[in-house]
Amino acid sequence: VPRSQRPKEWTCVGMLGQVFVRIGFYANSMDYLMPIGGVGYRSIQPTRLQIMRVTKTYNPALGYGIAKCLLL
Repeated sequence: VPRSQRPKEWTCVGMLGQVFVRIGFYANSMDYLMPIGGVGYRSIQPTRLQIMRVTKTYNPALGYGIAKCLLL
């Protein structure tokens, strides 16, 4: 199935490493993330993506912040 027909899914950009991710307003360091509309939001359950540090705090005008994350 082409990527254009799967817009709600995320595609892993690496097998293991560090990636920069758009984050929602409640996401903080050490939180796990889940994707909603292309933005990572805090997950109650552990996932394969964990915030190492927030590099840009949430900006209401943009609708996201930026975090350096560990891709497990």
